[in-house]
Amino acid sequence: MLRFEPDTSHADWVLHAPVTWQELVTCGPRGHQAEVRVVPLPEDDIAERGLCSRLIPLLRAATTTPEDCLHALWLGATGIAAGVEPGLPDSVLTGPTVTLRDETGHPVREYRLFRGPVDDVGSWGAVDPATGRSRDRWLPPAHLLWPADRAWFVASDVDDDDTCVSGRESLVRAIRADPVLTAGSSLGCGRCP
Repeated sequence: MLRFEPDTSHADWVLHAPVTWQELVTCGPRGHQAEVRVVPLPEDDIAERGLCSRLIPLLRAATTTPEDCLHALWLGATGIAAGVEPGLPDSVLTGPTVTLRDETGHPVREYRLFRGPVDDVGSWGAVDPATGRSRDRWLPPAHLLWPADRAWFVASDVDDDDTCVSGRESLVRAIRADPVLTAGSSLGCGRCP
């Protein structure tokens, strides 16, 4: 299970990337060798678990820090903004946020930062207070995801139907070669081929 990361400085390099906030949430920061858009699989549910299950082994192989990744969860997806109790601990709900701002400095997206293995994508630790059952499947996987060594970056914005993965050319080739994934769409920010 992921653990909440209160030290938001781990996301400073993302927040200070020289791109618009829209490009950041749909494509990520610039600087990797290659990037690709991946369309969700037909059998994916709202949490896109199938897409993650296909990408995770490829992402794990493309970093030296697969056990140390940063997972950012948009607050709007948790139900907090609508007054819904997502089942996350109070320390998470009241903890510091990673805040993206537009060109005028206005906050446009707030994320809670978690840390843990790439294999634990979407294991937020949300629990139904009445039943004790996990609520993780009702929350999406990470909206922004990167390993500590910054070898790749995954952006899955709430307003997009696809996911952008940037990293080394070998990672992008592996994604394109996967017989199940549909890669190479020109949707989103337009950076990805």
